[in-house]
Amino acid sequence: MARTISEIKKEITDDFVSNPAVVEAYGLEQGKSFEEQFSKASLESILFYLHAAKIWLLETLFDTHREEINTILQSKRPHTVGWYRGAALEFQFGRELRADVAEYDNSELSEDEIAAERIVSKCAVEKAEFAEKPTLTIKVAKAATHLTDAEKTAFEKYMSEKADAGVRLNIISGAPDRLWLSIIIRHDGLVLNGSGERLYGGSEKPVEKAVKNHLNKLVFNGTFFPSLLEQELMRLPGVKIATVQASQACPAGGTLTQFVDKYQPLTGALDIDTENDLRVEYELI
Repeated sequence: MARTISEIKKEITDDFVSNPAVVEAYGLEQGKSFEEQFSKASLESILFYLHAAKIWLLETLFDTHREEINTILQSKRPHTVGWYRGAALEFQFGRELRADVAEYDNSELSEDEIAAERIVSKCAVEKAEFAEKPTLTIKVAKAATHLTDAEKTAFEKYMSEKADAGVRLNIISGAPDRLWLSIIIRHDGLVLNGSGERLYGGSEKPVEKAVKNHLNKLVFNGTFFPSLLEQELMRLPGVKIATVQASQACPAGGTLTQFVDKYQPLTGALDIDTENDLRVEYELI
């Protein structure tokens, strides 16, 4: 882990003031620190700071490089969840695998052509801990939507070729789960009106917009917590208290079910129809 600039500078200056040649040349007093004998504006202090900053930058780059290498190694280790996720993201729609090694031959393709074929940009892999047979649930999506039936069929075939023998795969890619919320907003009448509209800047409803933005910011396959949404809403101008009174969710086309503390979407994504599935009551405070 990279040291701070102050820590690096202190090591340099401690060596500097303890060097006999430096002590004699500057007429320094033994036992006193660098800061006690040199001003922060001195040339020596500035030079040592600049040198320490360069060392800090180098150590930070080494830390970043180490993290990147560890991430790559984890994704390349066969049979791990990370390896399966890496394999899923490397899927190329419409291209056959080399039968002998279950790999693509991209030798004649440009980087842009490869990127265009790699349609999976979101992936989460979950391991079933108590299944009789090794089972992995793999949730995937494209940048803006889920896989089509043809894309999902091809992806399932690809993953069956990549998977270890005996491992059961459950591939999920579909429309985002449906979310329904009932929220009570206690608000400042100087900022919002009784319908939740700003009193300045037009008729925008910041609460409804913030709910949608909160869901968009969730990581793929991330868990939705009503309590975190409440905290975010209370940071809006004019919102004093936000309470999620009721929350329900279900996979697309399913039946809404009540939940309290959290909800993890079956398909990895969660969306709300702010016109029909978001009920917001405003109370003046």
